[in-house]
Amino acid sequence: MIQCENLCKSYGGIVAVDRVSISASPNETVGIIGSNGAGKTTLFNLLTGFDRPTSGQIYLMRGGGKILLNRLPPYRRAKEGVGRTFQNPRLFGNLTVEGNIQAGALGAHQRNVDYEALLNELGLWEKRELTAESLPYGDQKRVELARTLAAGAKVLLLDEPAAGLNETETAALADLLVGVRQHRLLTIILIEHNMDFIQHLCKRVYAMDLGKIISTGTPKEVLESPQVIDAIFGGKRFDAG
Repeated sequence: MIQCENLCKSYGGIVAVDRVSISASPNETVGIIGSNGAGKTTLFNLLTGFDRPTSGQIYLMRGGGKILLNRLPPYRRAKEGVGRTFQNPRLFGNLTVEGNIQAGALGAHQRNVDYEALLNELGLWEKRELTAESLPYGDQKRVELARTLAAGAKVLLLDEPAAGLNETETAALADLLVGVRQHRLLTIILIEHNMDFIQHLCKRVYAMDLGKIISTGTPKEVLESPQVIDAIFGGKRFDAG
């Protein structure tokens, strides 16, 4: 499990993350929603070590104990099992699919990766010899996910995984994430603007606005919150199903 307590990040006089506390457990997918500028990506940067908090704590709970992550750089957090994907995949374009995945494993000193099984699990086996830059956008996102898993990730932070995908690709990705999470007992935290995607995957959701958590609960509870409707949907009610 990963959790943060009273996390704050300020840039001069601008408070980007303001006393945020969240948690996610094994085999759980947690969503984070909010308008652009709400502080979501800054929060991810803090959780993954791309930035350091002004105050507050970030813990990885493991084996009955907990590891303070605050000062660990991204590569150390990756070795501890905290992995991340980006809204726009960051791949080695001239490497093959399999080469990208091997790079993720070797970078995290993972030496016992079953590449064939992982490629099949992500639906990439038949494309393993293609270069990453030659793939459709949806497949590139799968390669980035596979690379993160090859690095030993047990906590996955996904930054807008459905962005840029069509409806069919989005549905396929949602089903893939459900299967991967259950098979590997992963913890998944995702930022997403696609509310149907959020409702399909998440049992709990945090809503952010101006750096603060303004609502938490089930997707239905959060999406029907008057504060969320005003802050995120401009006063228009979202049909939470």
